[in-house]
Amino acid sequence: MSVPATSIEIQSADTVLSTAKKKDPEGYTRLLSRLCWGTYGVILLALCISPPRLHDWPGIALLTGLAIIIGLIPVRLPGREIVTSPSIPIVFAVAGLYGASAAIFAAIISLFAMGFVAMPAKWRFQMRLHVPALSSGIVSVGVASLLYVLLEKWRFPEGGFHHGQVPEWRACLALLVCSLLDFLASAVITTNLTSSYYQKRRDIVWHDNFLWMLPSALLMAPVGFLAAALYGQHWWLGVAFLVVPVYAMRAAVVTHEKMLKAYKEGVELLGQIMQEAHPYTHGHLYRVAHWAKMIAEQMQLSPNSMLHIEDAAILHDIGKVAVDDRVLNKVGKLSDDDWAMIRRHPVTGADLVMRMSILGKVAHWIRHHHERPDGKGYPDQLQGDEIPVESCIISVVDAYDAMVGGPAKEDQRPYRQPMTEEAAIAELRRHAGTQFHAEVVGVFIDILDRERKLDASGERIKPKPGLASDSLWATPPELIESLSLSRGS
Repeated sequence: MSVPATSIEIQSADTVLSTAKKKDPEGYTRLLSRLCWGTYGVILLALCISPPRLHDWPGIALLTGLAIIIGLIPVRLPGREIVTSPSIPIVFAVAGLYGASAAIFAAIISLFAMGFVAMPAKWRFQMRLHVPALSSGIVSVGVASLLYVLLEKWRFPEGGFHHGQVPEWRACLALLVCSLLDFLASAVITTNLTSSYYQKRRDIVWHDNFLWMLPSALLMAPVGFLAAALYGQHWWLGVAFLVVPVYAMRAAVVTHEKMLKAYKEGVELLGQIMQEAHPYTHGHLYRVAHWAKMIAEQMQLSPNSMLHIEDAAILHDIGKVAVDDRVLNKVGKLSDDDWAMIRRHPVTGADLVMRMSILGKVAHWIRHHHERPDGKGYPDQLQGDEIPVESCIISVVDAYDAMVGGPAKEDQRPYRQPMTEEAAIAELRRHAGTQFHAEVVGVFIDILDRERKLDASGERIKPKPGLASDSLWATPPELIESLSLSRGS
């Protein structure tokens, strides 16, 4: 089950959804309103078609208690916008044994437990903050479990799980399909609402948070109906069968999150090494990463490119650690030997990051970030479409920031006086199509124009890198921190 972003106030009671409304005054609210109306309809249908029976409540309570335990140990997905807990098999075991109303009840309680743990303590009892999560869960679980109940009534009235006998194969298949339907419905709802709230592309939200979970969803789908079948024979067998795979699924999600965190820490460590060698690169790396991601998003690059473009921007000059400082900081004219040494840095940087297997594609972008569309770049004299567009993006923002420099004295390069923003933009225009990718230049200039207008109106908080120990991906302070909850497969 997946759910929409939930706003959390962090300054005052008067600040409610202010950031979201500035971005999208209607979209998120409209989607959430429709979701809430859908929730009412699903609950009414479930109570009419599949009301809980009094003698079923001990079993419902037992399985719901297990779902609560799973909900109390959620895992935050890599994007920090979604929290997940692998409770779908438990909820669909309840659906098979006790019907749609019982499944909705179990989903509500487990989601509330997950939200209670995930939210900061002072907002846990503000029920309106739980509404998006609960509504999303009720709709996805309710629709899927109602479908199963209707199929059971029409197709296998004597062969369902709740009869205490071995269910026929059609009942097992139906519950499996409905479990997968719940996961997909949950993922689609969360993708749309998170995209609307954060103003992110839907394909990126899907790629970063759900695409990698599909194989585990396929593997975990049979767990629910197998647990229901065993529970019908011996309740302790059903519970035991649920605990092991559900815990394994949670461990897999935790491992994935840790691996991604270790990868990001590795990238950041390499960036910190560059900063120690050349202090002026701290602000430079931050700004290049910030602009590169904005350009990539506006140019609608693939989700995989979006995932790694900041990393490539942070590491684009890592090869300069092998260049003599006297050459890099030389004020006078460079000799041919000096230029030869400098022109090796993209190759050196690519060779360094290639040692991290996950950075293979990033290494390719780093190697070619000094190529030119007219074929006069280095190291391979690529031209036109032979150059990866990601490399072209890094090339443009790298050149611009090198010309302009940062606001602090330590951001200035010792061998060059900074240019004005207008003069640097004029240089980009002058060399668009020859030294720089023309489309990238146009998009970047549009972004700079928008940022200047926001700065003039006071609507944008400028991103400022902190101390050297701060994260290179640090974001500026926001008025609202947002949270999405997801019940993973």
